[in-house]
Amino acid sequence: LTQDECQRCFMCESVEELEISLCELREIPNETGRMKKLTILRLFGLLQLKKVPEVLGQLSNLKELCIENCGIESLPQSLGGMK
Repeated sequence: LTQDECQRCFMCESVEELEISLCELREIPNETGRMKKLTILRLFGLLQLKKVPEVLGQLSNLKELCIENCGIESLPQSLGGMK
């Protein structure tokens, strides 16, 4: 998928589980903060993805965040409260 196609996946507010893998995603859009029903987010093989936005920490229903083989260098402090 292209960068634009990947970013559109984060625009659907009713999604509860989202897995993105092996695409050209370079950044997660801030609109992700509107995904209030999101409980599981899995990111795999996104080598161009360097960071995740602070807004992910505001997703109160997010229970599982799995990040593997991505280019992410650090996580935002807002995710510090996740178990």
